Formats: sequence, structure tokens, C-alpha cells
Amino acid sequence: STYHVEQLASAVGGDLVNVEMMSTMNVPVHDYEPSASDLIRLNQADVFFYHGLGLEPWVEGALASMDADG
Repeated sequence: STYHVEQLASAVGGDLVNVEMMSTMNVPVHDYEPSASDLIRLNQADVFFYHGLGLEPWVEGALASMDADG
């Protein structure tokens, strides 16, 4: 989701994983809103890591929507 999460996932997974950051560097993490293409990529992901505790407020709604859609 963010640069720090991307760096952590890359460090843990190394060459065995393909890590993509969803947010952009010039937008504060709590202000980021995913585009339609971001949500498609999220829906296609095998694993999604993100900051909890409300730091990324869009995540809960997006995940709930995908769960409802199947």
C-alpha cells in the first residue's frame, strides 16, 4: 500500500515475490484514494499488506466491497 510496507514486503519476500506499491509518493497516506485500476490490481493480488489503525481509511471499504462481490 505505501512505500514503507512495500519495502518491508520486498525485504521479506526478496526475489520470490513481485511487490507493487498502490499509493503515490506525493500523496499523504491518509489522503490517498485508489483509482479504478488500483482496485482491479488489488482484486487480482494474492496478498495485500497495509497499515492498520485507520491510517489508510479507504482499505476497509475496498476490501469489504470485494468480499461482497465475490
